[in-house]
Amino acid sequence: MDRLNYWQLTGLENIYLEDSYVLGIKTDTSIEFLLEAILTENHPLYTSPLPGEQYCYRRITLKFSHPQTYNLTLNKMLPIVDPDGTWDYGNIDEFFMENEAYHLIGEWGELTVVSDPPVIEFDHDFSIANSDFLQKMISFEKIKESYPTLIDENVKSLSINFSVLAMR
Repeated sequence: MDRLNYWQLTGLENIYLEDSYVLGIKTDTSIEFLLEAILTENHPLYTSPLPGEQYCYRRITLKFSHPQTYNLTLNKMLPIVDPDGTWDYGNIDEFFMENEAYHLIGEWGELTVVSDPPVIEFDHDFSIANSDFLQKMISFEKIKESYPTLIDENVKSLSINFSVLAMR
């Protein structure tokens, strides 16, 4: 199968991820990336950038609703703090589909997932201050705290493999 870049996928045509910001990653029955995303001028929700900003940013969730299998490798997810006090975990530098799997790569780590096509949710219930989101957000430091005997200070990245089985 040919490689499809994210902008060739339905719903992602007018979103520019390379300069968008990853605010968090959540896994449960779905895989979700909370993003401060750039909308291009062709997106129906596009508005002129706010004063002092170069792009039209919107908070979105990039969601893989029914992952069958996935491999999530997290780098040390230490937030990048901007001069204005906001923070993020970097960008999604690469996002493509190949051989029925979606691949996302960035400073935060790497995800390979076999799933239904991703969907974009606007005006979601998440905010970066939502304690439920923060409790479920996967971060390298949180996993390290949970498994201190398995992960020492020399570990630079962590790989998590999941296989989701159909529930009856």
